[in-house]
Amino acid sequence: MKLYLAVDVITTTFFFLPTFAKTSEKDEINIIGLHHDLKGNLGDRNLSTAPDWTQLGITLEGEKAKDSFGSSVSMSKKGTRMAVGAFGTNNDSGSVKIYDLIDNSLEQVGDDINGNRDVETILQYGRAVSMSEDGSRVAIAAPGGSGGVVVYEWMLTINTLGRWNRIGGVVSISAPFALAMSGDGNRFVAGSYGVDLELEAYKGVALVYMSGLIIIGDALVKLVAKLIMKTLLIKG
Repeated sequence: MKLYLAVDVITTTFFFLPTFAKTSEKDEINIIGLHHDLKGNLGDRNLSTAPDWTQLGITLEGEKAKDSFGSSVSMSKKGTRMAVGAFGTNNDSGSVKIYDLIDNSLEQVGDDINGNRDVETILQYGRAVSMSEDGSRVAIAAPGGSGGVVVYEWMLTINTLGRWNRIGGVVSISAPFALAMSGDGNRFVAGSYGVDLELEAYKGVALVYMSGLIIIGDALVKLVAKLIMKTLLIKG
């Protein structure tokens, strides 16, 4: 798996919505990119002058054959943290690795998030992954076995630098192959094209889930502290 950065040496532009145009003189297809500059001006531009992509850090690789490392990837909003799935590891239990991009170097954050076929009924962790905007939460799809989605959150601890903790239990979903998490990490949508809730093959379903606790991080700490202070004042 390689990480790339777009570098435009001509102008600072953002490309979207590629269109295709056939030339009148030759039976060829020219790819034209619709873009806008920093002033918001729209226009067409031949992609022969499009930005180049520069690799950042080393090429990440799986550890063993049939690991299927890189089968799914997701990135934080700023592009400094990423999740990489490897659903074939540990006899199809699956795993996910999280990396931070620091000074053009990719460094793993915490331990692997591993599935465990000996204690769980879901297999192939990391067939799909999706990360919150700040990279503090990652949703992981495991379509094998009974199928399901789990969510992990990066937690700082007293004795260690931090670790990935599961938030809640397994959300049972039959064969989830597609996954997307909201920016704040409080919602995710999972898609399964294999079966629906009535087990009709290939009809497909999409299900949206919300975290039971929306207030997280500093806001939660402040709320708990406020409630404790109120309790002490009442008792006093």
